[in-house]
Amino acid sequence: MPTSIETLSRSPTANRVRGLKLLANCSRCSIRPASVCSALDAGALSEFEAIGREASFAPRMIVFMEGERADWVYTVTSGLVRLFRLLPNGQRQIVGFGLPGDFLGLPRGERHVYSADAAVGTTACRFHRQDFIMFAENHTRFLRRLHDAAVKALDLAQEQMTQLGPRRADAKIASFILSMRARWMEINGAGESVPLPMSRQDIGDYVGLNIATVSRTFTRLDRQGVIRIVPKGVRILNFPALRQLAEQ
Repeated sequence: MPTSIETLSRSPTANRVRGLKLLANCSRCSIRPASVCSALDAGALSEFEAIGREASFAPRMIVFMEGERADWVYTVTSGLVRLFRLLPNGQRQIVGFGLPGDFLGLPRGERHVYSADAAVGTTACRFHRQDFIMFAENHTRFLRRLHDAAVKALDLAQEQMTQLGPRRADAKIASFILSMRARWMEINGAGESVPLPMSRQDIGDYVGLNIATVSRTFTRLDRQGVIRIVPKGVRILNFPALRQLAEQ
């Protein structure tokens, strides 16, 4: 990992967007029910399309950086975005994950308070901040939906503060799995399988564990029959036991 924001800003990925396309057929977007634009009717959605573009990001490509002007806002439509800060000692602290449907990039001030990059190949709808704000001010239902998204982001931030506390590793991992399950349910509905497209290192940087401990904990929960490790995620085998661990 880079050791400073300055290093990131000098990286070739600072050009960020791999490709921009006009938005089209937003009414048919599969992620729309889980996103802020779910509040828009057909007429407003057409206006929304006109001010946005579809942006593509290769893995590890920077979306925005801590301290830079927040000129663009995003709704993730596929993939996964890591939200992080680089600490004074050069270590990375992941403060959240942007899943499909999540709205990103509108801080209270004019500059970003954390950085974001694509963990995997990712697409997002991108809007210029001023255009986006003007649109929101003219659509009350949309503004309420943005407020709901802000409350959700605050809840997730508070949840992470609990994760970073002095808890056992299996409690942290169990809580993380259940949290991700709840978030994916909003997108794909209920299911035993929980997608985890982020790396074990990413999970460790989020819950405050080293990668070796994260890997051992997943393996132990698998051997105990609580979960089954599957490609790009886990399948929950014993939901009561996982919840009991999370509550410890």
